[in-house]
Amino acid sequence: MSAAPSPAAGPPRRPASEPEADQGVPLDTVEFRHKARQILQTHSSMAAGVVHLLGLDQIREAVGEKWPLISERVHDLAARMLQKHLGPNDAWIRYDNANYLVVFSGRDKAAAQLVCGKIKAELHELLLGRSETSTITVKTATIDLEGQVLVETQRLSELLDAFATQAAAAAECTGCTHRGEDAEPPCIGTGQELAQKLGLAGKSEPEFMYRPVWDAYAQVISTYVCEAFLVRPGFNRVRGYDVLYDQENFDDILDLDMKTFSEAVATYNELFQNRFRFVLTIPVHFETLANTKRRREYWQLFRMTPKYLIPFLAFELVSLPPKIPFGRLSEIVNILRTSCRTVIARTGSELPDLPTYVQGGVKAVGLDICAHADGAKVRQDIERFGAVCRKAGIVPYADGVRTPSMLEAADKAAFKYLAGPLIGEADSFPQHMARCSEREILMRARIKASHRVA
Repeated sequence: MSAAPSPAAGPPRRPASEPEADQGVPLDTVEFRHKARQILQTHSSMAAGVVHLLGLDQIREAVGEKWPLISERVHDLAARMLQKHLGPNDAWIRYDNANYLVVFSGRDKAAAQLVCGKIKAELHELLLGRSETSTITVKTATIDLEGQVLVETQRLSELLDAFATQAAAAAECTGCTHRGEDAEPPCIGTGQELAQKLGLAGKSEPEFMYRPVWDAYAQVISTYVCEAFLVRPGFNRVRGYDVLYDQENFDDILDLDMKTFSEAVATYNELFQNRFRFVLTIPVHFETLANTKRRREYWQLFRMTPKYLIPFLAFELVSLPPKIPFGRLSEIVNILRTSCRTVIARTGSELPDLPTYVQGGVKAVGLDICAHADGAKVRQDIERFGAVCRKAGIVPYADGVRTPSMLEAADKAAFKYLAGPLIGEADSFPQHMARCSEREILMRARIKASHRVA
């Protein structure tokens, strides 16, 4: 998001060419050597003498005076990140209030540095709303036989560049006749491959944008939905969970939900200070909340929502099972309601069990209109969906409204909220609440159509 300052505004960032100063981590003390040896001796398979430092100093700087209030929550999140990315034979201990010592059993130093960099990048993005690889450093301490400590500091961006260079050199040598058949390209099985798997190289990063939602009753654009958008070479732009390469990977879904939440709240927090007021809808996938471990990770993040933002936030449940039990739905809704004003749910053309939604505390249910569906069938689906919602006593809304005929059908079916290309395109930042009549929406659509023809 380059159109405005970073949402999680902290101290001025250092330029990429300026080395990051050490944040007072005492690496040459008796205590450090004792703890380093302690973690090195945890497993006999450890890489002898090499300890990686995972520091939260930049996060501590950014939050400033609030650090004592949220530090334990941050450490909870850091511990979960370490458990997620480290193997069963790896080891780590907390060194002080802002640093961890990490030792890897099955990775070379370069690959281990990448993993530490990935953990730091994820923490920065979740907690600060940014994760520039040029500002994230990885420190590796080597303890020699005499007990002396040698510290190496590298930027994550430099590590990735080095792996890319090695990969290119290895690729050029692949066909060389002097290489043995069993020889392996240097670092291909460690650094470069790991960077690809971790999403730090070779993939386009999604951009988080905000889609407007129109309140048809009040004739006002009062709500924005935060979603990830991605353009892949040779494909149209995709959004939401379609940005994921593997939509069956529930950990990837969790990561996307956490990034979406972090981005949305950080952006609103900045706009709130500038007196912007609107309702912000944050999608969250059922699989993120269905599993106890994933739900705990997500809860650790969203429970840090500033209290003054809670009246302006709504959670939108996505991909709920058609016949979700009342007890499970009620449990999910009650958890989310601690940090928002309302919980809504989006569904496809197949009608869900609306009485269960109502009893479970869901306040509105949305019809996700397929972009390739036949116009006549879409109008029938809209009218049928609205009639069933009215009967069940739940508010209907529609996402994907593209044409005036869809708008007319939604109006006839008494839909309260509408979103889609006809209402407005996604933007890098939400706007103030604004009056907007149906006539103005149709007029803007005609202007856009005339420009496309021209």
